[in-house]
Amino acid sequence: MHQRPTEDDVVRWFGNGKSHNMAIITGRLSGVVILDADGDEGQRSLAGKELPRTPCVQTDRGTHYYFKHPGGSVRNFAGRLPGLDFRGDGGYAVLPPSIHPSGRAYEWLISPDDMPLAEMPAWLNELVAN
Repeated sequence: MHQRPTEDDVVRWFGNGKSHNMAIITGRLSGVVILDADGDEGQRSLAGKELPRTPCVQTDRGTHYYFKHPGGSVRNFAGRLPGLDFRGDGGYAVLPPSIHPSGRAYEWLISPDDMPLAEMPAWLNELVAN
């Protein structure tokens, strides 16, 4: 099982003057799950679906929507709907201000400092359960 880094781990990783990307481990450990909507295909899959305001990140190709972990076991998946991936238990997602290989920076569209995590909408709970 994954574990939280210690303060010594963080200093060792980031205190050496080198530039590094950062990520969050998703799932029960962090209490966070992420819906990844990539490109036009992902936006079409979200069309007409309830999507509560919640912290979200602009990625190179789309948007990461952050939600509260719903409890129980929540598996990762890719492509259950076109352009949509999900990061649950044992997954991870890159965090701002990391830099994508394309050179584009990940940016908060809505920061968790400005808004608490929303509960997953019903349609996403159903998609995750299948």
